[in-house]
Amino acid sequence: RELLTLGSIMHSHILHLFFMVLPDIKGYDNVFEMMKKYKNLVEIGLNLENLSELIIKTIGGREVHTLTPVIGGFTKLPKEKELKNLLKLLKENKENAIKTIEIFSKYKRDLKFKRKTQYLSLRRDKNYEVLYGNIICDKSTFKPEEYRKYIKEYEVHYSTSKFATFKNNSYMVGALSRLINNGKYLPKKVKKYIRIETNSPFSNNIAQAIEILYCIEKAIEIIENLKLKKEKIKFKSKESEGIAVTEAPRGILIHHYKINKNGKIKYANVITPTAQNLRNIEEDAKEFIKYFTKKKDIIYFLERLVRAYDPCISCATHFLEVKFQFH
Repeated sequence: RELLTLGSIMHSHILHLFFMVLPDIKGYDNVFEMMKKYKNLVEIGLNLENLSELIIKTIGGREVHTLTPVIGGFTKLPKEKELKNLLKLLKENKENAIKTIEIFSKYKRDLKFKRKTQYLSLRRDKNYEVLYGNIICDKSTFKPEEYRKYIKEYEVHYSTSKFATFKNNSYMVGALSRLINNGKYLPKKVKKYIRIETNSPFSNNIAQAIEILYCIEKAIEIIENLKLKKEKIKFKSKESEGIAVTEAPRGILIHHYKINKNGKIKYANVITPTAQNLRNIEEDAKEFIKYFTKKKDIIYFLERLVRAYDPCISCATHFLEVKFQFH
């Protein structure tokens, strides 16, 4: 499950960095225009993207909406020769991951914008955690089942999405939050690349690049120590309640379900990373807009700010409609 999660994180980060962020950095509207001059950079992204898809397909059965993970185990395990091939490709692509960090670490113009905020992620022992653990923010730690005490959802009249606060203030989740909270637990070969400006949302892009290398290193470690064993944990449906928090690529993902005696879900609450980041994006935008006076600059740079958070792909495209009011 961890290997599958690492593949998903890689896949999401690569798509965002190479096909959404990089054209901005190089001054193009889209990746197709950028390819004419920077074909080599796009090829790095495509090689890594193909690798991430192979991880997901090998473990999950297909690239999208995986089939094999079920309650109590997996319906099908990967073949040994598939894992050997995956291991070979992971080792071959470490250099591409390092190049990715170098590409996105060079671009520092937007990093001048800073605003203090709160960073939430998972924490379990001394791990760079993606699957289990408690939720941590600075010196505060709480269990997943306590999320309603600390994270408050609310509605606003101008959005179809709910917003969320932690201790009544905005907060950020995602790669940057994980790196700030757990970066000290990364392997030395990955940790040495951490050179980020905290309090800048644009550092999230560099954090994602660092996580790609981590995903590769960790995937190699898992495969080399993986002892495949077909097993299925038996279970019976009963009336119950369950709460879990995992790290999705874009940040902590909260699932809360109540189930009746027939195994049917009678209550569900899901808090996505993008919904949790919305208030923080809004607070950043209020400050960031002060840097610009021209309309075209405001639209262009606000789009970049939103994209730095890596919201869902439809939100990360060139989309922003700004209503100007002059006083």
